[in-house]
Amino acid sequence: MASAVLSTGFNMDAIRTKSVERTLAPLVQQVTTLANSAETGHVSNRKKGKSKNGSVLVAAVERSIENFVENSASIIRENPDAAHELVKALDDVKRTGAEMVASSREFVGDACSSQRRTKMVAAARALLTAVARLLIIADMIDVRLLLEAVQRVKGNLDHVKGAASNQELTDRFGAMRAEMDYLSEETRKRLNDLRNPGERDDLQAARALLKTNSPIMYTASKAFVRHPEIDPARLNRDFAHSEMSKALQAMDDVIQGRTPSSEVGMSQYGRIGDLIAELDKFQNRVYLDPATYRDKKHRPELEEMLERIVSGAAHIADSENTRDDRKQRIVAECNALRQALQDLLTEYERNAGRKEPSEELDLALVHIGHKAKDLRRHLRRAVVDHVSDAFLDTRVPLLVLIDAAQRQDEQGVEDAGRMFIEHAGKLVEVRLRLLL
Repeated sequence: MASAVLSTGFNMDAIRTKSVERTLAPLVQQVTTLANSAETGHVSNRKKGKSKNGSVLVAAVERSIENFVENSASIIRENPDAAHELVKALDDVKRTGAEMVASSREFVGDACSSQRRTKMVAAARALLTAVARLLIIADMIDVRLLLEAVQRVKGNLDHVKGAASNQELTDRFGAMRAEMDYLSEETRKRLNDLRNPGERDDLQAARALLKTNSPIMYTASKAFVRHPEIDPARLNRDFAHSEMSKALQAMDDVIQGRTPSSEVGMSQYGRIGDLIAELDKFQNRVYLDPATYRDKKHRPELEEMLERIVSGAAHIADSENTRDDRKQRIVAECNALRQALQDLLTEYERNAGRKEPSEELDLALVHIGHKAKDLRRHLRRAVVDHVSDAFLDTRVPLLVLIDAAQRQDEQGVEDAGRMFIEHAGKLVEVRLRLLL
C-alpha cells in the first residue's frame, strides 16, 4: 500500500476504523499509483508520450471508483435517516471521480504534457478529498448513533437511582437493561472495528465496568428502597451509580476519539493479561439466583476461580520490583476478597429456597464487588510501578558496561555485565505482564 501521507495529500493514519480502511485502500492504491507516476514522470517512455501501462492504470482507477460508489450506495440504503447528507457526499465522489478518469485519459494520451499532468494530480486530490468526506460523514453517523445510545443508558441509570418503590425500580431497571443490551452490541461492533489497540482496550474496559456494576446497582437500589434511612444502603447505591456513570463517560470519550479517565481506561497502563480476564470472569460468576445455588457445585467452583486470581496477584506482589507498601496492600486485598466470598457463600446458603433474597445477600454482593475493584486497582498500580522503575533510564546499564570496557576494567566489565543482564530481564518481565 502507499505511504501513510500520500503525495496527493491524503493521510491514511487519520482513519480510525478497519472497515473504512478496507473500503478506501483499493481506491487510494490505484489513484496514488497513477498520480505518483505522473509526478515522477514514470508513466511513459514510449514515443510521442503515449502509454499502454497508463491506460491499464486508468482502467483500474475507474473500476475502483465504481466499486466504491456501489458499496457507498448500499450503506446509504441501510441508513435512510442520514440519506440526504450521504447522497450529497456521494454525488461529489461521482463528480470528482469522473473528472479524475477524464483527466487521466487525457494525460495518458500525452504523458509528456506538464499541463495535463498537473490537471490529473489536482483531480486525484479532489477525488480523495471527496471520498474522505463521505467516509467521515458515514463514520460520524455511526458515532452519533452510539453517543445517543450512551445518553439513553445514562438517562435510564438516573431513573433507576430515583426509583421510590420496588415496582418502579423493577420497571426502570428493565428499561435500562434493554438499552444496555443494545449499547453493548453496538459497542462490540465498534470495538472489533477500531484500528487503535489502545482504544479497543479502553472501550472493552468501559463495557466490562458497566456490566459488572449493573447487578450491584440493582441490589443496592433495592436495599435502599426498602430502608432509605440506612446510610450504607444509600452509599452502596451511589457507589454503583458513580461506577456506571464513569463507564458511560469513558465510552463517550473513546467513541469520540478522546482519552478516557485513568480510573477506567486501560491503555495508559497496559493490561495485566489473564489475571484481569479472571477477575472479570469471577465478578460475573458470583451473581447467582439463590434458588439455583448448590453448595457442592458453586462453592468449589468459585473458590477455585478466586485462588487462581490470588495466585496471579501473589506473583506480582512477590516480584522484587513491587514496592513493600504495595505488596502489603495486594496481600490484604486478596485476604479481604477471600473473606468477602465466604460471607457471600454463607448468604447464598441462608437464602436457598426463599422467594425474595435478604438484604444481607444484597449487601454481600455489593461488598464483594468493592473488594474485587480494590484488588484490581492495587494490581494496576503495581504494574505501573514496575514500568516506571524499569524504564526510568534504560541506557544506564549499557553506559556503565561501555565505560568499564573502555577503561579495560575486567572486574568492572563482569559486574556491569551482570547488571545489564538483570536489567534486561526486568524489561522482559514487565513486557510479559502487559498486553500492549
